[in-house]
Amino acid sequence: MRGLFISESRRDLIVVDKENGGKADALNAGLNAARYPLVCCVDADGLLEPDALKKLACQFARDDRVVAAGGVVRPLNGCRVENGAVVQAGVPPTLTGRVQAVEYLRAFLSGRFGWEKGSGLLIVSGAFGMFRRDVLLEAGGYADSLGEDMELTLRLHHRLLDEKRPYRVITAVDALCWTQVPETLRGLRTQRVRWHRGLAQALRRHRGMVLRPRYGTVGMAALPVFWSIELLGPVIELTGYGMLAALLLLGGPTTAALLVFAMACLHGLTQSLTALVTEGRVYPSPDDPLQLAGACLLEPLLYRPLLAFRRCQALATMGRRARWGSVARKRLS
Repeated sequence: MRGLFISESRRDLIVVDKENGGKADALNAGLNAARYPLVCCVDADGLLEPDALKKLACQFARDDRVVAAGGVVRPLNGCRVENGAVVQAGVPPTLTGRVQAVEYLRAFLSGRFGWEKGSGLLIVSGAFGMFRRDVLLEAGGYADSLGEDMELTLRLHHRLLDEKRPYRVITAVDALCWTQVPETLRGLRTQRVRWHRGLAQALRRHRGMVLRPRYGTVGMAALPVFWSIELLGPVIELTGYGMLAALLLLGGPTTAALLVFAMACLHGLTQSLTALVTEGRVYPSPDDPLQLAGACLLEPLLYRPLLAFRRCQALATMGRRARWGSVARKRLS
């Protein structure tokens, strides 16, 4: 810690100056400096909608069991920004960015919201999340991890279920944060390898919860799904791509294999288009949904195989020293 600075015009504004010790260390410094019951953690490149903080805070006011609430995150790339605020939503200019826009729509609509309804939400996004400060302090704050947001959420589940305390971890679907996504394949690789390593670290640290009835939905459903599908699923997926390619090259029986591949693509396409129809209204231009629909069609053929490869790469290099890495960001007005 180098020092604390208080604004002369806004006495409630405190700036913490400290040496770079990583994201978790910086968040813990802010947590210790905070003086109010709720704390909000955001990424440095995130832009919040004007009412986003209020909408997250309202979740705690409505239900005193809420200990953590995550907002909805969408790509900032392609949006028009003035004076630090999004004045018009837009789709990313590159195909890499557009498929991520579709991915974000799908993940927050069907994934996180669905797990919340079953009391099994395992991650409050580090890009935009709010917590009860006392519960966060009791849990020990953020841990040094590549997936510090998921590790903290799992630790909250672990601790509160052990203590048999009533609580909720939720997603506020109307609290919106915009964040920059990587638009180059190199940046995407850096981000996704880090994310998958962070997932592996978090699941390993809390592996004692798996298939234990005392941990309810988290232990009996959410964690087994994340171990088998989220963590190890890419290995099975990449193996399937390899087997299909081998059959096509060697002239083997390909009818059944192609049928399974088509069904998998159709399943993913249905989820993506459903999310786009439901949440795509945030984009005002009539061309934007069409561009995202095109990305939905290409995602199963181009993006998912690449993503599976990068996630397998993360698993194969787990023994190496963990590095945060960097992703190029654009300067905003």
